Amino acid sequence: MKKILSLILALTLFSLSCVLLVSCGGNTPKKEPSVMTLSLNPEVEFVLDENGVVVSANALNEEGNLVLNAGVFVGKTNEEAVKLFIDITKDTGFLVSGSVEAGENNIKVAFSGEDAEKRYDAIKKNVTDYLDTKGITAGFENVAALTDAYFDEQLAKCLPYLDEAKITAMSYEEKLEALKASREETAKLTSEELKNAYYEAKELAYEKAKLEYVKEKANIITAAMIDSASVTYFNLCDSLEKLRYDSLIKEDSLYQVALAEFRRAKVEFLNYRAYVAGLPEGETTEAMTAHLDALEEVLNGAEQSLANAYAMANAAIDEGKKQLDSAYATLISTIKSIDSSVAASLDEASDHITTGLDTVTGAFETEYASAITAAKNQWSTMEEALKAGYQTPKE
Repeated sequence: MKKILSLILALTLFSLSCVLLVSCGGNTPKKEPSVMTLSLNPEVEFVLDENGVVVSANALNEEGNLVLNAGVFVGKTNEEAVKLFIDITKDTGFLVSGSVEAGENNIKVAFSGEDAEKRYDAIKKNVTDYLDTKGITAGFENVAALTDAYFDEQLAKCLPYLDEAKITAMSYEEKLEALKASREETAKLTSEELKNAYYEAKELAYEKAKLEYVKEKANIITAAMIDSASVTYFNLCDSLEKLRYDSLIKEDSLYQVALAEFRRAKVEFLNYRAYVAGLPEGETTEAMTAHLDALEEVLNGAEQSLANAYAMANAAIDEGKKQLDSAYATLISTIKSIDSSVAASLDEASDHITTGLDTVTGAFETEYASAITAAKNQWSTMEEALKAGYQTPKE
Protein backbone atom coordinates (compact mmCIF):
# COMPACT_ATOMS: atom_id res chain seq x y z
CA MET A 1 0.00 0.00 0.00
CA LYS A 2 1.24 3.48 -0.81
CA LYS A 3 2.29 5.58 2.12
CA ILE A 4 0.50 8.82 1.41
CA LEU A 5 2.59 11.09 3.59
CA SER A 6 5.95 9.94 2.26
CA LEU A 7 4.48 10.03 -1.22
CA ILE A 8 3.48 13.66 -0.83
CA LEU A 9 6.95 14.58 0.45
CA ALA A 10 8.58 12.88 -2.52
CA LEU A 11 6.34 14.35 -5.19
CA THR A 12 8.21 17.63 -5.53
CA LEU A 13 11.41 15.80 -6.47
CA PHE A 14 9.46 13.49 -8.76
CA SER A 15 7.83 16.42 -10.57
CA LEU A 16 11.23 18.10 -11.01
CA SER A 17 12.77 14.92 -12.42
CA CYS A 18 9.94 14.62 -14.94
CA VAL A 19 10.54 18.18 -16.12
CA LEU A 20 14.26 17.51 -16.50
CA LEU A 21 13.66 14.30 -18.44
CA VAL A 22 11.40 16.08 -20.90
CA SER A 23 13.61 19.13 -21.33
CA CYS A 24 16.84 17.16 -21.65
CA GLY A 25 15.49 14.45 -23.89
CA GLY A 26 13.84 16.78 -26.36
CA ASN A 27 10.73 14.61 -26.41
CA THR A 28 7.21 15.97 -26.81
CA PRO A 29 5.76 16.34 -23.29
CA LYS A 30 2.98 13.92 -22.42
CA LYS A 31 -0.43 15.21 -21.45
CA GLU A 32 -0.91 15.67 -17.77
CA PRO A 33 -2.96 13.21 -15.71
CA SER A 34 -6.51 14.26 -15.03
CA VAL A 35 -9.71 13.51 -13.13
CA MET A 36 -13.03 12.91 -14.89
CA THR A 37 -16.40 12.86 -13.15
CA LEU A 38 -19.68 11.54 -14.56
CA SER A 39 -23.04 12.38 -13.08
CA LEU A 40 -26.51 11.17 -14.04
CA ASN A 41 -27.76 10.41 -10.55
CA PRO A 42 -25.13 7.83 -9.89
CA GLU A 43 -22.01 9.98 -9.58
CA VAL A 44 -18.55 8.54 -10.20
CA GLU A 45 -15.00 9.81 -10.41
CA PHE A 46 -12.11 8.46 -12.48
CA VAL A 47 -8.44 9.35 -12.13
CA LEU A 48 -6.83 9.23 -15.57
CA ASP A 49 -3.16 8.86 -16.43
CA GLU A 50 -1.39 11.01 -19.02
CA ASN A 51 -2.79 8.76 -21.78
CA GLY A 52 -6.37 9.16 -20.62
CA VAL A 53 -6.55 5.63 -19.16
CA VAL A 54 -8.48 5.04 -15.91
CA VAL A 55 -6.16 4.18 -13.02
CA SER A 56 -8.70 4.46 -10.19
CA ALA A 57 -12.49 4.68 -9.88
CA ASN A 58 -14.54 6.03 -7.00
CA ALA A 59 -18.23 6.55 -6.27
CA LEU A 60 -19.23 10.08 -5.26
CA ASN A 61 -22.64 9.03 -3.94
CA GLU A 62 -24.23 5.76 -2.80
CA GLU A 63 -25.74 4.90 -6.19
CA GLY A 64 -22.38 5.45 -7.82
CA ASN A 65 -21.31 2.33 -5.94
CA LEU A 66 -23.86 0.29 -7.89
CA VAL A 67 -22.23 1.40 -11.16
CA LEU A 68 -18.70 0.58 -10.01
CA ASN A 69 -19.86 -2.74 -8.56
CA ALA A 70 -21.38 -3.65 -11.95
CA GLY A 71 -18.32 -3.13 -14.17
CA VAL A 72 -14.53 -2.92 -14.31
CA PHE A 73 -13.41 0.57 -15.29
CA VAL A 74 -9.71 0.52 -14.40
CA GLY A 75 -7.61 0.04 -17.53
CA LYS A 76 -10.17 1.55 -19.90
CA THR A 77 -9.74 4.81 -21.76
CA ASN A 78 -11.89 7.73 -20.71
CA GLU A 79 -14.11 7.19 -23.75
CA GLU A 80 -14.50 3.48 -22.99
CA ALA A 81 -15.30 4.34 -19.36
CA VAL A 82 -18.06 6.72 -20.44
CA LYS A 83 -19.53 4.06 -22.75
CA LEU A 84 -19.45 1.45 -19.98
CA PHE A 85 -21.14 3.96 -17.66
CA ILE A 86 -23.85 4.39 -20.32
CA ASP A 87 -24.28 0.61 -20.68
CA ILE A 88 -24.65 0.04 -16.94
CA THR A 89 -26.98 2.97 -16.30
CA LYS A 90 -29.12 1.96 -19.29
CA ASP A 91 -29.35 -1.67 -18.14
CA THR A 92 -30.29 -0.57 -14.62
CA GLY A 93 -32.85 2.06 -15.62
CA PHE A 94 -31.05 5.20 -14.53
CA LEU A 95 -30.67 6.10 -18.20
CA VAL A 96 -34.04 5.73 -19.92
CA SER A 97 -34.70 4.36 -23.41
CA GLY A 98 -37.85 5.70 -25.00
CA SER A 99 -40.03 8.62 -23.95
CA VAL A 100 -38.40 10.73 -21.25
CA GLU A 101 -39.07 14.08 -19.66
CA ALA A 102 -36.79 17.05 -20.19
CA GLY A 103 -33.56 16.78 -18.22
CA GLU A 104 -34.11 13.14 -17.21
CA ASN A 105 -31.38 11.76 -19.48
CA ASN A 106 -28.59 14.25 -18.95
CA ILE A 107 -25.08 12.92 -18.41
CA LYS A 108 -22.80 15.58 -16.96
CA VAL A 109 -19.07 15.22 -17.46
CA ALA A 110 -16.23 17.29 -16.02
CA PHE A 111 -12.46 17.10 -16.37
CA SER A 112 -9.64 18.68 -14.40
CA GLY A 113 -6.52 20.25 -15.83
CA GLU A 114 -5.62 22.86 -18.41
CA ASP A 115 -6.84 20.75 -21.33
CA ALA A 116 -10.23 19.91 -19.78
CA GLU A 117 -12.13 21.40 -22.72
CA LYS A 118 -10.02 19.51 -25.26
CA ARG A 119 -10.57 16.22 -23.45
CA TYR A 120 -14.32 16.74 -23.59
CA ASP A 121 -14.27 17.71 -27.28
CA ALA A 122 -12.19 14.62 -28.07
CA ILE A 123 -14.84 12.18 -26.82
CA LYS A 124 -18.09 14.13 -27.35
CA LYS A 125 -18.86 12.97 -30.90
CA ASN A 126 -18.07 9.31 -30.25
CA VAL A 127 -20.15 9.27 -27.09
CA THR A 128 -23.04 11.05 -28.80
CA ASP A 129 -22.90 8.54 -31.66
CA TYR A 130 -22.79 5.70 -29.15
CA LEU A 131 -25.96 6.98 -27.47
CA ASP A 132 -27.63 7.03 -30.88
CA THR A 133 -26.65 3.41 -31.62
CA LYS A 134 -28.19 2.44 -28.28
CA GLY A 135 -31.42 4.22 -29.18
CA ILE A 136 -31.07 6.62 -26.26
CA THR A 137 -32.07 10.25 -26.45
CA ALA A 138 -29.79 11.85 -23.90
CA GLY A 139 -27.73 14.91 -23.27
CA PHE A 140 -23.96 14.76 -22.85
CA GLU A 141 -23.08 17.98 -21.09
CA ASN A 142 -19.70 19.49 -20.34
CA VAL A 143 -19.92 21.25 -16.98
CA ALA A 144 -17.40 23.50 -15.27
CA ALA A 145 -13.88 22.08 -15.07
CA LEU A 146 -12.78 20.51 -11.79
CA THR A 147 -10.68 23.12 -10.01
CA ASP A 148 -8.52 23.18 -6.89
CA ALA A 149 -11.71 23.56 -4.87
CA TYR A 150 -12.81 20.06 -5.96
CA PHE A 151 -9.47 18.50 -5.02
CA ASP A 152 -9.33 20.37 -1.70
CA GLU A 153 -12.83 19.18 -0.78
CA GLN A 154 -12.12 15.55 -1.69
CA LEU A 155 -8.71 15.47 -0.01
CA ALA A 156 -10.14 16.99 3.17
CA LYS A 157 -12.33 13.88 3.36
CA CYS A 158 -9.64 11.40 2.32
CA LEU A 159 -6.82 12.87 4.39
CA PRO A 160 -8.49 14.40 7.46
CA TYR A 161 -5.23 14.29 9.37
CA LEU A 162 -3.60 16.87 7.06
CA ASP A 163 -3.98 20.56 7.86
CA GLU A 164 -6.10 22.53 5.43
CA ALA A 165 -3.12 24.76 4.73
CA LYS A 166 -1.00 21.75 3.69
CA ILE A 167 -3.63 20.54 1.26
CA THR A 168 -4.09 24.01 -0.21
CA ALA A 169 -0.34 24.41 -0.67
CA MET A 170 0.02 21.18 -2.65
CA SER A 171 0.53 21.45 -6.42
CA TYR A 172 -2.01 20.10 -8.89
CA GLU A 173 0.18 17.04 -9.50
CA GLU A 174 0.55 16.40 -5.76
CA LYS A 175 -3.18 16.70 -5.16
CA LEU A 176 -4.02 14.36 -8.01
CA GLU A 177 -1.47 11.76 -6.93
CA ALA A 178 -2.66 11.91 -3.30
CA LEU A 179 -6.27 11.50 -4.47
CA LYS A 180 -5.32 8.54 -6.66
CA ALA A 181 -3.47 6.84 -3.79
CA SER A 182 -6.41 7.25 -1.43
CA ARG A 183 -8.91 6.01 -4.03
CA GLU A 184 -6.82 2.88 -4.54
CA GLU A 185 -6.89 2.25 -0.81
CA THR A 186 -10.69 2.37 -0.70
CA ALA A 187 -11.33 0.56 -4.00
CA LYS A 188 -12.95 -2.41 -2.23
CA LEU A 189 -15.29 -0.25 -0.17
CA THR A 190 -18.54 0.03 -2.15
CA SER A 191 -20.26 2.05 0.58
CA GLU A 192 -19.91 5.73 1.43
CA GLU A 193 -20.21 4.98 5.13
CA LEU A 194 -17.49 2.33 4.95
CA LYS A 195 -15.22 4.88 3.28
CA ASN A 196 -15.98 7.45 5.97
CA ALA A 197 -15.17 4.86 8.64
CA TYR A 198 -11.89 4.11 6.85
CA TYR A 199 -10.91 7.80 6.69
CA GLU A 200 -11.59 8.09 10.42
CA ALA A 201 -9.51 4.98 11.11
CA LYS A 202 -6.68 6.51 9.07
CA GLU A 203 -6.87 9.74 11.02
CA LEU A 204 -6.72 7.93 14.36
CA ALA A 205 -3.80 5.81 13.12
CA TYR A 206 -2.00 9.02 12.19
CA GLU A 207 -2.46 10.48 15.68
CA LYS A 208 -1.29 7.24 17.25
CA ALA A 209 1.78 7.25 15.00
CA LYS A 210 2.59 10.78 16.19
CA LEU A 211 2.43 9.63 19.79
CA GLU A 212 4.66 6.65 19.01
CA TYR A 213 7.20 8.98 17.43
CA VAL A 214 7.21 11.17 20.55
CA LYS A 215 7.62 8.13 22.81
CA GLU A 216 10.58 6.89 20.75
CA LYS A 217 12.29 10.24 21.32
CA ALA A 218 11.52 10.27 25.05
CA ASN A 219 13.11 8.38 27.94
CA ILE A 220 11.43 5.36 29.52
CA ILE A 221 9.77 7.28 32.34
CA THR A 222 8.39 9.97 30.03
CA ALA A 223 7.15 7.33 27.58
CA ALA A 224 5.30 5.61 30.42
CA MET A 225 3.72 8.92 31.42
CA ILE A 226 2.55 9.45 27.83
CA ASP A 227 1.02 5.95 27.80
CA SER A 228 -0.84 6.70 31.01
CA ALA A 229 -2.10 10.05 29.73
CA SER A 230 -3.29 8.43 26.48
CA VAL A 231 -5.67 5.88 28.02
CA THR A 232 -8.77 8.10 28.02
CA TYR A 233 -8.11 9.28 24.47
CA PHE A 234 -7.68 5.75 23.10
CA ASN A 235 -10.81 4.54 24.89
CA LEU A 236 -12.80 7.35 23.29
CA CYS A 237 -11.30 6.42 19.88
CA ASP A 238 -12.65 2.90 20.30
CA SER A 239 -16.03 4.20 21.46
CA LEU A 240 -16.35 6.51 18.45
CA GLU A 241 -15.50 3.71 16.04
CA LYS A 242 -18.13 1.47 17.66
CA LEU A 243 -20.70 4.25 17.58
CA ARG A 244 -20.13 4.82 13.85
CA TYR A 245 -20.37 1.10 13.15
CA ASP A 246 -23.53 0.62 15.20
CA SER A 247 -25.22 3.73 13.80
CA LEU A 248 -24.34 3.61 10.10
CA ILE A 249 -22.80 0.28 9.12
CA LYS A 250 -24.38 -2.47 11.22
CA GLU A 251 -27.02 -4.30 9.19
CA ASP A 252 -29.88 -3.68 11.65
CA SER A 253 -29.02 -0.01 12.28
CA LEU A 254 -31.76 2.54 11.52
CA TYR A 255 -29.64 3.91 8.67
CA GLN A 256 -29.06 0.55 6.96
CA VAL A 257 -32.74 -0.38 7.36
CA ALA A 258 -33.69 2.95 5.76
CA LEU A 259 -31.13 2.40 3.01
CA ALA A 260 -32.60 -1.03 2.23
CA GLU A 261 -36.09 0.53 1.95
CA PHE A 262 -34.69 3.28 -0.28
CA ARG A 263 -33.13 0.68 -2.57
CA ARG A 264 -36.43 -1.22 -2.78
CA ALA A 265 -38.42 1.93 -3.59
CA LYS A 266 -35.81 3.00 -6.14
CA VAL A 267 -35.99 -0.35 -7.93
CA GLU A 268 -39.79 -0.20 -8.16
CA PHE A 269 -39.75 3.37 -9.47
CA LEU A 270 -36.94 2.91 -12.02
CA ASN A 271 -38.34 -0.37 -13.35
CA TYR A 272 -41.83 1.00 -13.82
CA ARG A 273 -40.51 4.26 -15.32
CA ALA A 274 -38.49 2.26 -17.86
CA TYR A 275 -41.54 0.13 -18.66
CA VAL A 276 -43.79 3.14 -19.26
CA ALA A 277 -41.13 4.99 -21.25
CA GLY A 278 -40.69 1.99 -23.55
CA LEU A 279 -44.35 1.69 -24.48
CA PRO A 280 -45.37 2.67 -28.02
CA GLU A 281 -46.68 6.20 -28.38
CA GLY A 282 -50.28 6.49 -27.30
CA GLU A 283 -50.33 3.37 -25.10
CA THR A 284 -49.53 5.14 -21.85
CA THR A 285 -52.73 5.50 -19.83
CA GLU A 286 -53.66 7.97 -17.10
CA ALA A 287 -53.67 5.08 -14.63
CA MET A 288 -50.06 4.26 -15.56
CA THR A 289 -49.00 7.87 -15.11
CA ALA A 290 -50.78 8.01 -11.75
CA HIS A 291 -49.09 4.80 -10.61
CA LEU A 292 -45.68 6.12 -11.63
CA ASP A 293 -46.34 9.34 -9.70
CA ALA A 294 -47.34 7.26 -6.65
CA LEU A 295 -44.14 5.23 -6.86
CA GLU A 296 -42.12 8.44 -7.08
CA GLU A 297 -43.89 9.75 -3.99
CA VAL A 298 -42.99 6.55 -2.10
CA LEU A 299 -39.39 6.92 -3.28
CA ASN A 300 -39.25 10.54 -2.11
CA GLY A 301 -40.56 9.44 1.29
CA ALA A 302 -37.95 6.68 1.51
CA GLU A 303 -35.22 9.16 0.57
CA GLN A 304 -36.37 11.56 3.29
CA SER A 305 -36.43 8.74 5.86
CA LEU A 306 -32.89 7.84 4.82
CA ALA A 307 -31.77 11.45 5.23
CA ASN A 308 -33.40 11.61 8.67
CA ALA A 309 -31.72 8.39 9.80
CA TYR A 310 -28.38 9.71 8.55
CA ALA A 311 -28.81 13.03 10.34
CA MET A 312 -29.77 11.30 13.59
CA ALA A 313 -26.75 8.98 13.45
CA ASN A 314 -24.36 11.81 12.66
CA ALA A 315 -25.68 13.99 15.45
CA ALA A 316 -24.56 11.31 17.90
CA ILE A 317 -21.26 10.83 16.06
CA ASP A 318 -20.58 14.58 16.07
CA GLU A 319 -21.10 14.64 19.83
CA GLY A 320 -18.65 11.75 20.15
CA LYS A 321 -16.14 13.68 18.04
CA LYS A 322 -16.44 16.69 20.35
CA GLN A 323 -15.58 14.50 23.32
CA LEU A 324 -12.68 12.98 21.42
CA ASP A 325 -11.35 16.40 20.37
CA SER A 326 -11.55 17.59 23.97
CA ALA A 327 -9.68 14.50 25.19
CA TYR A 328 -7.04 14.98 22.48
CA ALA A 329 -6.51 18.63 23.42
CA THR A 330 -6.09 17.59 27.06
CA LEU A 331 -3.65 14.85 26.06
CA ILE A 332 -1.51 17.18 23.95
CA SER A 333 -1.48 19.79 26.69
CA THR A 334 -0.34 17.14 29.17
CA ILE A 335 2.41 15.88 26.86
CA LYS A 336 3.72 19.37 26.17
CA SER A 337 3.83 20.12 29.90
CA ILE A 338 6.15 17.18 30.63
CA ASP A 339 9.28 18.83 29.28
CA SER A 340 10.45 21.02 26.40
CA SER A 341 12.11 18.19 24.45
CA VAL A 342 8.84 16.22 24.34
CA ALA A 343 6.99 19.29 23.15
CA ALA A 344 9.57 19.80 20.40
CA SER A 345 9.37 16.21 19.18
CA LEU A 346 5.57 16.44 19.12
CA ASP A 347 5.77 19.52 16.89
CA GLU A 348 8.10 17.77 14.45
CA ALA A 349 6.27 14.42 14.50
CA SER A 350 4.01 15.19 11.54
CA ASP A 351 7.01 15.59 9.23
CA HIS A 352 8.53 12.25 10.23
CA ILE A 353 5.63 9.82 10.05
CA THR A 354 6.34 7.42 7.21
CA THR A 355 5.23 4.26 8.98
CA GLY A 356 2.22 3.33 11.05
CA LEU A 357 -0.31 4.15 8.33
CA ASP A 358 0.67 1.44 5.86
CA THR A 359 -1.11 -1.27 7.83
CA VAL A 360 -4.46 0.52 8.13
CA THR A 361 -5.94 -0.69 4.83
CA GLY A 362 -5.33 -4.37 5.46
CA ALA A 363 -6.44 -4.16 9.09
CA PHE A 364 -9.61 -2.29 8.15
CA GLU A 365 -10.51 -4.74 5.37
CA THR A 366 -10.08 -7.62 7.82
CA GLU A 367 -12.07 -6.00 10.64
CA TYR A 368 -14.89 -4.88 8.34
CA ALA A 369 -14.84 -7.90 6.02
CA SER A 370 -18.47 -8.87 6.61
CA ALA A 371 -19.69 -5.30 6.08
CA ILE A 372 -17.63 -4.97 2.89
CA THR A 373 -19.09 -8.22 1.53
CA ALA A 374 -22.61 -7.22 2.56
CA ALA A 375 -22.34 -3.88 0.72
CA LYS A 376 -21.20 -5.58 -2.48
CA ASN A 377 -23.99 -8.16 -2.25
CA GLN A 378 -26.62 -5.47 -1.67
CA TRP A 379 -25.58 -3.55 -4.78
CA SER A 380 -25.43 -6.78 -6.81
CA THR A 381 -28.94 -7.70 -5.67
CA MET A 382 -30.22 -4.24 -6.61
CA GLU A 383 -28.48 -4.44 -9.98
CA GLU A 384 -30.09 -7.81 -10.75
CA ALA A 385 -33.54 -6.50 -9.79
CA LEU A 386 -33.10 -3.45 -12.02
CA LYS A 387 -31.89 -5.52 -14.96
CA ALA A 388 -34.89 -7.84 -14.57
CA GLY A 389 -37.15 -4.83 -15.10
CA TYR A 390 -40.83 -4.41 -14.44
CA GLN A 391 -42.80 -7.63 -14.46
CA THR A 392 -46.32 -7.09 -15.80
CA PRO A 393 -48.99 -8.73 -13.63
CA LYS A 394 -50.23 -12.05 -14.94
CA GLU A 395 -53.89 -12.20 -15.98
